[in-house]
Amino acid sequence: MGEDYDAYDSGGTPPGVVLILAASLAAAVLFVWLSDIRRVISLVSDDSGYFLEIAENVAAGKGFTFDGINHTTGYQPLWLYMLAFFQMVTSAGPETMLRICVSLQAALLFLAGMIFYRFHSAAYSPRTGLVSAVAFAVFVFFPCLNGMESALLVFMLALLLYAGWKGRILSSSPGWRHLVFGMVLGLTVLARLDAVFVAASFALCWFAYVARKRAGATEEWERLLFAGAGAALVLAPYLLYNLMSTGSVMPISGSLKSTFPHLSMSGYGLSRLSGKDWGKIAAAVLFLLWYILPRRARGSRGREFFRSALAVLCLSTLFHLAHTALFMKWAVFRWHFVTYSVAGVFVLSEPVEFILARIPRRMLAATWIPAFIILLAAGSFLAKGKLFRPYEWTAQAYEAALWARRNTGPEEIFGMKDAGIFGYFSERRVVNLDGVANDARFQEVLRNGTL
Repeated sequence: MGEDYDAYDSGGTPPGVVLILAASLAAAVLFVWLSDIRRVISLVSDDSGYFLEIAENVAAGKGFTFDGINHTTGYQPLWLYMLAFFQMVTSAGPETMLRICVSLQAALLFLAGMIFYRFHSAAYSPRTGLVSAVAFAVFVFFPCLNGMESALLVFMLALLLYAGWKGRILSSSPGWRHLVFGMVLGLTVLARLDAVFVAASFALCWFAYVARKRAGATEEWERLLFAGAGAALVLAPYLLYNLMSTGSVMPISGSLKSTFPHLSMSGYGLSRLSGKDWGKIAAAVLFLLWYILPRRARGSRGREFFRSALAVLCLSTLFHLAHTALFMKWAVFRWHFVTYSVAGVFVLSEPVEFILARIPRRMLAATWIPAFIILLAAGSFLAKGKLFRPYEWTAQAYEAALWARRNTGPEEIFGMKDAGIFGYFSERRVVNLDGVANDARFQEVLRNGTL
């Protein structure tokens, strides 16, 4: 365990992995800029229109509002801030801005993959890295091209891994390194607010780590304190702004979707989980059970750090699962489970490494290239299916938005639920009637029946 920290990630990302990530980036960008806008709209979620419209209003100095009438907190803050910045520096129309948005997602995912595999390649063999890189492209990269905060969350998870290693948070003296790590953790939560489960999992694992230590516990608590201070430094302004502007730290969208702290007995949250999600959950549980085995084989310092980070991510998926099952009552969508996919891809590395290490060398040399070509072909086929999708109802919402843009004046006001795409592309004021991008007073109007 006396290895040099800097030696662990000094090798960079393997060329084969870089090629897979670069090909994914190129495919995504070419698709976004060469396809008809309706195909791009069918790729993203209707909720992406809420982000783009609110960001446009922020850039125009109208504040955090979707309809230009009511203030709202119904957004994931860090992604909205990024979109608002791009709206400020470009005068692009709605169609071009959507293409920029998805291209930005592709770039973030490429960078995330480069960071992840810089560490992954030092922890596992090159062949295992190639297998999991294909899985990353299929199950993380292309599904996260949805116009939402998913790509940013994946990037922040990768940056958090980098900050944890470079900050030497488990061994360096408490101080600015831990403060910076905590700030990155806070930004990760701002990328998607239910990433608070990542923060909670990190804190719980740290408690367990300190409890096992016989000496130096005081210094460990100081490290955790610095990390917590860094996270609070980032999160406090956002939470205080919500509290002062709405009277609640929770965004309106979260208030409408969750029954917390009261239990939801509808079973809705569990009904939104697919068979693939349960497979990822099972993989996370098995990995955690294996990880805590007292007599399991230990690896290098670098591999154990990667495994520890993966254990935190797996634990956060279980916390997220519990919250989804116990408190979510409405509007649970596929992109809510992106951390499950990230965890699943890297958990896959353990059995792949185990199997490849036990195949006779001659047999592996003879079968590896054809087997990998088959894997790459299958991955390419799956990835194509995630890009070239049938037109969604959002394409019809876009057509309706074009009609409104051509046939109504800018003073007209519309009202509808699922109003993201229509509201953004119509360039008209649209009141979101289901309230996720509205305010608490609007909910009182609905409750009183005076809409």
